[in-house]
Amino acid sequence: MRKAFRFYCYWSGLFLCGYFCSSPRNLGASCLECEYQNKATLRTDQLPENLWSDEDSCFLTGYTQALLDMHFLDSRTQVIVENNTAYLFSLPVDAILSEAIINFIKELPFISAIEVCARPYRESLCQGNTPLLPKEKSLGTYIVCGKEGVWLPQNTLLFAPLIADPRQVTNSAGIRFNEKVIGNRVGSAIFGGDFVFLRLFDVSRFHGDLDIGLQGGVFSVFDLDHPEACMVNSDFFVSVVLGFAVHKWSYRLRLWHLSSHLGDEFLLTHPAFPRYNLSDEGIDLFVSYRYTPHIRLYGGVGYIISRDLTFPERPLYCEWGAELRPFGLRESNLHAQPIFAMHFRCWEEQHFGIDQTYILGMEWAKFQDVGRKVRAFLEYHQGFSKEGQFVREQCNYYGFRLSYGF
Repeated sequence: MRKAFRFYCYWSGLFLCGYFCSSPRNLGASCLECEYQNKATLRTDQLPENLWSDEDSCFLTGYTQALLDMHFLDSRTQVIVENNTAYLFSLPVDAILSEAIINFIKELPFISAIEVCARPYRESLCQGNTPLLPKEKSLGTYIVCGKEGVWLPQNTLLFAPLIADPRQVTNSAGIRFNEKVIGNRVGSAIFGGDFVFLRLFDVSRFHGDLDIGLQGGVFSVFDLDHPEACMVNSDFFVSVVLGFAVHKWSYRLRLWHLSSHLGDEFLLTHPAFPRYNLSDEGIDLFVSYRYTPHIRLYGGVGYIISRDLTFPERPLYCEWGAELRPFGLRESNLHAQPIFAMHFRCWEEQHFGIDQTYILGMEWAKFQDVGRKVRAFLEYHQGFSKEGQFVREQCNYYGFRLSYGF
């Protein structure tokens, strides 16, 4: 009892000391400190102060172009700053990327207006109604058939990933509950991504941009109810990818290979389990439409052109879905967006039964709508298993997932 009384007196004394020390005469100084401590740091706060009043157009042009090249290296956008007006040339035909670039320039403190120039940079060189432009300025490298392009674009993809697709190639880890096919508690890991080695500009009569690259990943699942959390199955996926974008439309064509392998520990603990050699090659084409900056719709069709006869599968499948990002938040240089997405699949092998997945969560990125993102979301799946030779079994689960990728 005496010990409890001493404990009570000790904490009461600390509370009273803290209360009387924070007297009204100190409130002014503390509030002034809080004003600076709680002030949000914006991207413009990190720029040199002399830029706010600098009148050297050449210097501002070079500085702005350097920022564009640093953050949007994959585009060939050129900028000229004259009288606090930014003239933008050769904006990407991808509407989402163009909007991100324009919003980025608007945030600069020395820019009061933006004009998007429809004419190419070199054609504007001799026009009298535009600011004086340098005589030489590279737009890109001539690579194929006189088309300009960039090697190894790293910051953007012309065809954005399908974030609600359980088979989207990315980097992620998650846990599933009540799956039943693999186990009651299942760990899921995906490692992979897109490797675009060439982007060409102004392709075809539609004047779109074209990505040429590879896509590869590993999809593994683990039975967490097993004493050693054994790996049950791993699927290895690789494809040649062509991405094309023009305005609000984007397209993806893939020629892919998929092979499946049961885990060694799983086979050791289930020696009588039948093992099949699942190995498929197929082709698919997807189309995506950005209905508004917040709503995306997509759909596609695929066909398995080759398969191992020990595990024959019917070839035709189709997929579609939607993504909703209702609003965006920003703290310092970090953009946050709530996301809700759904993905549906019908496969001839499963008698065209609807396989559906829903996700709800948040994503964080340096720039809104473009670049790599960190995502955390809840997911619910109803339909069939996605894992190797288990694809014919019905599977429902709910879970949580973290991912990083485009």
